[in-house]
Amino acid sequence: LFRSISKQQHLEEQRRKLRETILQEIPSNPIDLYPQTRTKKRHFILHIGPTNSGKTYQALEEYKEADSAIYLAPLRLLAYEVYEKTNRAGIPCNMITGEESLIIPGATHQASTIEMLSVHNEYDLAVIDEAQMIEDPDRGGGWTRAILGVNAARIHLCLAPYAMQLIIQLIKECGDSYEIVRQ
Repeated sequence: LFRSISKQQHLEEQRRKLRETILQEIPSNPIDLYPQTRTKKRHFILHIGPTNSGKTYQALEEYKEADSAIYLAPLRLLAYEVYEKTNRAGIPCNMITGEESLIIPGATHQASTIEMLSVHNEYDLAVIDEAQMIEDPDRGGGWTRAILGVNAARIHLCLAPYAMQLIIQLIKECGDSYEIVRQ
């Protein structure tokens, strides 16, 4: 009986120490989850306007000109549309979504759903579409992660006006610069 109590106490002590170690590793500020990105000075271009005002079109024009770029969308269909248009323009582009991956040899561009962003890959430019989705209780974490963690020097955010203040607050928290383009 003494051995089983001692063994149980030992297991509980190990669990307590493991929990403390894990909690010590979690940063108090979420921006610190992306140390590679924090070493970079990023510049955001906020395309603010209503639906069908040309926000995404303008951002994608610079996307096509970049040496390497990623487009992040809320839907597979939007990612696929950018994938097709980019490849038709002669720019090799991969598409990676939760449903499928279409890999083009030598691709310099990528079109993905927001949740498929790898914060470890570095890009010259990123386009984050429908950034007002940051306020969505189910999927908003994907946009928060992308804004805080995308590893690109220039980042175009396409968003509705109501999300502007929240997103500016995040950009300032990261110490990055921004400009506003109203559509």
